[in-house]
Amino acid sequence: MRHRETGSWDRSRGLTVLELLVLVAIVAGGVALGLFWESTHPRGRTPTGIIPYSVKTAERSMVVAGEIYGYRVRDGRAGDIPVGFPPDPRPGIDALSIPVQLIVGQGPLDMSSVGVAVRSRGGTAVLIRDESGLPGRSSWAVAEKAGVMPLQDADRDNLLEEPETFWILVVPPGPLDPGGHVTVTISPVPGIPLVIDRDIPPTVNPVTLLSF
Repeated sequence: MRHRETGSWDRSRGLTVLELLVLVAIVAGGVALGLFWESTHPRGRTPTGIIPYSVKTAERSMVVAGEIYGYRVRDGRAGDIPVGFPPDPRPGIDALSIPVQLIVGQGPLDMSSVGVAVRSRGGTAVLIRDESGLPGRSSWAVAEKAGVMPLQDADRDNLLEEPETFWILVVPPGPLDPGGHVTVTISPVPGIPLVIDRDIPPTVNPVTLLSF
């Protein structure tokens, strides 16, 4: 996917070894527990659906699918995305753009079931999903969608499906300080939360690439 601001191509970031091990451990643990229950209760059913729930959870887990950028609001926009709040006189990152995809796409993820939280020097804030088209402070929204090459189109619905990419615009309560650190947690229900940690450079621009 070509980035809107820089014109460079974003490369999908695969799972790190640690992330993969955590995912495998969670799913394997759930399956093992389910198998143990079924082996010790041959006539009964798994009351809470442990195995189906484990598989369903894995299928609705997300991964970062490219570069994450921070924006300073200018002329009512974060990058090229209209927002509903004025720029802050303090220097900092006003909004984050995070591309996400499903790890496994057999079960579409309804984005209305997703929760987003931000942790920085100012504390932790749970954000509200914005549906107005003009995200404000302390909110998040699906800002852009794309499908697969060569058309790069996606459905107009609110379901994240394989292999679509959704760009989530995350707007914290206030600007993120230069030189600081931010943690964004995106939690599908059901699903394994996607935890994203990024450093903020000492100097921020209208569009700033956020590194690990």
